[in-house]
Amino acid sequence: DESRIDEHVSGKILVSGSSASLEAVQAARAHGALGLITGGMNQLDLVQLAGRELNIGLTGQEDTDFTVVILEGFGQLPVNRQTWDILEKHNGNIASIDGTTQIRAGVIRPEIIISTSGDAEPALAEEATCGLPLISDETKLAPTVTYAALRVGDRVRCTRPPYFGLWGTVENLPLEPSQVECEAVLEVAEVRLDDGRSVTVPQANLEVFRSEV
Repeated sequence: DESRIDEHVSGKILVSGSSASLEAVQAARAHGALGLITGGMNQLDLVQLAGRELNIGLTGQEDTDFTVVILEGFGQLPVNRQTWDILEKHNGNIASIDGTTQIRAGVIRPEIIISTSGDAEPALAEEATCGLPLISDETKLAPTVTYAALRVGDRVRCTRPPYFGLWGTVENLPLEPSQVECEAVLEVAEVRLDDGRSVTVPQANLEVFRSEV
């Protein structure tokens, strides 16, 4: 709600639980906020905010003073409960966000870095508001991506319709491939969604969230 955004957001990174309107983002930026972490956002609003069409395969090269990190996807999608609890726990701490994203030729994901100490030194706080030097493309190294086999009990997020954006827990992994809605025969997982429904989802359409792999 843009009516609740005022000068108190200056120098801060804001967090939205589900989605953020273009008007709210523009108000935050106008009052000096440095960035926004949100569950979802309208794609057309993001294009209007950037002032041009975005290459969804590679972002981070835009000349902007305001960073947006979308955690779940385009649309009105709530932040995962576990992620929300972490962000809420560290509300008020010094933080840094990097929206650079690359999904081809080496995966680079956005980063949220939060100080776990509530007593940040004034020098650190000043440095956080003035920005850090950019790292050249030559020295930037893509992080190692680890692929792990799906397991019963894993927390997962559905990445394709009809369950796009929904979270759940893997209850069973059938040994034989099954026919899915599109009539393709694929390896599937039986998932208990957080809304209580039990659904069968292709394993390729699940993103796994696990503290250790």
